[in-house]
Amino acid sequence: MKRYVILLDDIWDYEIWDDLKLVLPECDSQVGSRIIITSRNSNVGRYIGGEFSLYASQPLELEKSFELFTKKIFNFDDNNNWANASPDLVNIGRSIVGRCGGILLAIVVTAGMLRTRERTEHAWNRVLESMSHKVQDGCAKVLALSYNDLPIASRPCFLYFGLYPEDHEIRAFDLINMWIAEKLIVVNSGNMREAEDLVEDVLNDLVSRNLIQLAKRTYNGRISSCRIHDLLHSLCVDLDKESNFFHTEHNAFGDPGNVARL
Repeated sequence: MKRYVILLDDIWDYEIWDDLKLVLPECDSQVGSRIIITSRNSNVGRYIGGEFSLYASQPLELEKSFELFTKKIFNFDDNNNWANASPDLVNIGRSIVGRCGGILLAIVVTAGMLRTRERTEHAWNRVLESMSHKVQDGCAKVLALSYNDLPIASRPCFLYFGLYPEDHEIRAFDLINMWIAEKLIVVNSGNMREAEDLVEDVLNDLVSRNLIQLAKRTYNGRISSCRIHDLLHSLCVDLDKESNFFHTEHNAFGDPGNVARL
């Protein structure tokens, strides 16, 4: 019998598992097969595999964090190392990584933001000075800092992702139509080709900064669809409320329901 590994990411509801297990092959642990499920709700894990199946992910150690940071910083470079960087810049990089508290999302978002800046001690020190010293506040501070680092014209486009459900796959075609209708993207004489290029530029920048995740590409390499991480989605919702970017309607039980642009 062949072995297999199946990874199901971000499962929130028991019902989803009940439906999925009907079509999944029986997991025979004797031959090394595994089904791995990630969830931010530990009760889901208990329901699926029992108490002893749970594994709580821990923050990365500092060296592992710096290794991930290095890969993300030099992702688009030919040489994936610090050979051409000054020792002071390396030390600032380590301090920035330390402020991320080993949180993976904070590390990759910070690296995505720094890729858009000059690789100088002055530029990186400004980022370091803006980051919180408290590890528990690190992720929220980093994500908000990355939003503030966006070009002003791109900020409403990022906030628009808060209108979609968490982990929803969003078609670039829909974003083109909605952003034009909302006048978040302005084109001359209704030139759709120009609109597509502008949207593509914004989406590529957000992907490069790790603020949204690429889901699919078209046959010619353009972004076909994308999604947003749940923590970044929460940031969108919080910022949307502060700026009155959209309005959330609550049902009779006080739970959030439909959202609408103001």
